[in-house]
Amino acid sequence: MAAGSNIHALVPVNGVLQEIGLLQGRSTTVYFDSISTVFVSTSDAAPKKSAWLARRTKVVTEAVEQKEAKPVHIKESDMVADSCTKYIKRDTWTRHMHYVLNLPGDPPNCYEVNTKLNAA
Repeated sequence: MAAGSNIHALVPVNGVLQEIGLLQGRSTTVYFDSISTVFVSTSDAAPKKSAWLARRTKVVTEAVEQKEAKPVHIKESDMVADSCTKYIKRDTWTRHMHYVLNLPGDPPNCYEVNTKLNAA
């Protein structure tokens, strides 16, 4: 539902940016922390449960088809908006606040245990 509301706000802004020559036909990247939202936005077959759900997701699906939006999944540890909308673990909150406050250096826990950077 939130994805559809965000798309409704995004499309008019994209139109204005296009008119003043800033957007130039490229899709606007929209970040979602729900991988299922990304799947639903890229497939008409995903929402089968109800007509209401199909209407809400059609807005997002059409925006992707018309190249207005490009959905991208982002992990909770990088979704800074979560610290404003729900309870999160202290470590995650500390990482988010590093970004929000624009602190110097790498954020806490910037390298996960099983990444290629730590394997070297």
